[in-house]
Amino acid sequence: MGVSGGEEGARNGPCLMPGGSYQAYLNIKEIVKKVAAQVEDGPCITYIGEGGSGDFVKMVHNELAGIFDEWNRGELESFLVEITADIFKVKDEHGDGELVHKILDKTGMKGTGKWTVQQAAELSVTAPTIAASLDCRYLSGLKEEREAAAAVLKEAGMTEAARPSVDKKRLIDDVRQALYASKICSYAKGVNLLRAKSVEQNTYRASLETTPFVLSFTKFFFCFIANWLC
Repeated sequence: MGVSGGEEGARNGPCLMPGGSYQAYLNIKEIVKKVAAQVEDGPCITYIGEGGSGDFVKMVHNELAGIFDEWNRGELESFLVEITADIFKVKDEHGDGELVHKILDKTGMKGTGKWTVQQAAELSVTAPTIAASLDCRYLSGLKEEREAAAAVLKEAGMTEAARPSVDKKRLIDDVRQALYASKICSYAKGVNLLRAKSVEQNTYRASLETTPFVLSFTKFFFCFIANWLC
């Protein structure tokens, strides 16, 4: 079981992240709920999953913050990577534990991603990376459906398969490179979309090579080539 809260947790109740057998958790649920910190929404306790996943979650968020901090000092430096690192460090001001564990896994959208994918389709420009990110937002918004599907699969006996041991250092680098590649693809498809629109409208062509977006992509791309050659 992951236990978070430090001195304040000892005085006012900790944030508990139990793992192991779900049936075993049900047997002690009412007891540990009384031990956990109490906030407006109820006790600060969430069953995490099988095995040692409860204690694992407590450990992981600190390492994730460090990884994103490191990434933000290299070729992946960006506002989104920076704030992701910051989010992993934030403590819950109204309860115990880290805020990241209490953020609802459901997001909305303003529509710009949808408009971009629509324009790409109308102009016959492939934009799979951008479209995939939009699909993830759609799935994120279907929280009730996702939870219902998970319950059905669990009743059918489909549980998470045991993961084989992995080289953590290699896994982190694989994820970094995947993020790097996805940024390059997104930039490239954005430039292709601008180019296709300029051909259709015959209005953007003169300034296409000097727009901040294209200049940013050019710099980013040559940095990628330099790193790849090294």
